Amino acid sequence: MVNRILHREEVVALIEQGRTLVLAASQPELLGLPQGQWIGGIATHFLTEHGPRELQQGIHVIDLTDFIVAPRIQAYQSLSLDDLYVNTPSEGFTYAIMPGYTEVHRLFALYSYSTPSAADVPLVGWVAGSGAGTTTTYETLVFNGATGEMLADTIVAMHCHLREGFTFHAQAYTPMLPDRQTEIHFPEYSFMVDGIVVNGNPWRIYDYLQDLHARGRYAIHLELDQTPHFIVPFTDPTTRMGFLSSPALPNVTYHESYLAPSSVDLCKSFLNAEPEGQEVFATTIGCYCLYESFACAKEENPVLPGIFAYGEICGVLRNNYLLRLSITTG
Repeated sequence: MVNRILHREEVVALIEQGRTLVLAASQPELLGLPQGQWIGGIATHFLTEHGPRELQQGIHVIDLTDFIVAPRIQAYQSLSLDDLYVNTPSEGFTYAIMPGYTEVHRLFALYSYSTPSAADVPLVGWVAGSGAGTTTTYETLVFNGATGEMLADTIVAMHCHLREGFTFHAQAYTPMLPDRQTEIHFPEYSFMVDGIVVNGNPWRIYDYLQDLHARGRYAIHLELDQTPHFIVPFTDPTTRMGFLSSPALPNVTYHESYLAPSSVDLCKSFLNAEPEGQEVFATTIGCYCLYESFACAKEENPVLPGIFAYGEICGVLRNNYLLRLSITTG
């Protein structure tokens, strides 16, 4: 019972037993939980044993108690991102939750662009928030269970040292494919955008996305050090402004991206891959857009439960990726 959705009363009991937990749920479910050895963030879309579900009640629980020793919960703001990496144990990992659409989210994305070596650090987690994929997205909070604090514009992290005999694995996969025929440029580094330039021509982001979606596409990407960084743009039909799942860099070239055919089957194959050693724990973190793919495929037998969020952290900030996190013995 280390990776599943539980009733709030069951989670309270685990906290009071001193279990070490990572929690994901709607904000009302996380409010008022007792202090203890836990961190939490908002997520409302899940991959369950019954398929993809949007849930406002229940808490997704990752119980790490049996696999780690001396966990340390710490909060990081934008000026201490280097410390977040330095404090990640080489013989373990760090689970981090970042509030969406905040300054620390914006600067962490920039850190990810400018520090490719960070991709090798065993830092994992997600960008928290509700309303993913809609125009109701807003700045959100994360929860430090050790202090009972709700934190804005702050990353909450749990630094985990593995017990002897255990090994941590973090794998990242994307079913997105690049199309380099279209060149896209953004005017500034921001979550919000109005106008862009496509193949040398000015476009309003709203009109461009209408055209993009009509062609069955929804993402764009930038390749840095042969690693694609994806962005999912959304629009508000009232203001016709666009907002991005991750800020776009100015003065660099982006391209369109599209989902590979049979993307759900490819994701399932990735999740079903045989691990090295005896697997004792596994979970997944995926982009909200992959949740939609699973839902459209009416997938009722997912191979590995987990959460879908604004963005995925696997060393660096990612979007349109599926993460497989596991612990093995042997």
